[in-house]
Amino acid sequence: RLTEDCHGNWSQEIYAPALPMLPSCIGAAPGEVCSPKLVSQLPPIPNDLAFDEDGNLYVTDSFQATIFRVPAGGGDAEIWFQSPALVSPPGSIGLNGLRVSPDGEDIYFGVSGTLATGGTEGVIYRLPRVEQPTEADLEEVHSYPAGEAPDGIAFGENGKLYVALAGSNQISILNRHGVE
Repeated sequence: RLTEDCHGNWSQEIYAPALPMLPSCIGAAPGEVCSPKLVSQLPPIPNDLAFDEDGNLYVTDSFQATIFRVPAGGGDAEIWFQSPALVSPPGSIGLNGLRVSPDGEDIYFGVSGTLATGGTEGVIYRLPRVEQPTEADLEEVHSYPAGEAPDGIAFGENGKLYVALAGSNQISILNRHGVE
């Protein structure tokens, strides 16, 4: 972030350090911080980010099946949500676009090819914007067939979710019920 001192000089500071590289939970010791990813050598790949109304920053990590949250004002990223449903097979992108809903109640995000769908389908998910969502909170909003990998997402002024489909080079529009 950029900050200005009392003399009008600007300086750049790091808002949040690099995301941590998490080992795979496969073979991890009980209680060890880890990722549901299959391979420990996969590095963090921050893909998209969005701020909520409280100033918290949410960041999708494509390779670690993790959404991190950075506290308002900056600092270390903390694991906000992880799930085996977000693990992508080797060669797939995984977690992509992320946005806070217009009412601020939910976080929407896309996953391109997950093991849960056999590695082919893309899915838009929703989680409530709570302190620590659980697996039971994860809701599938819309599923795309093979070749239509959701990537970037954005809410329009009309409240509809616009989804860039990387595989088919199209824009999908979803209403609030997930209907295309």
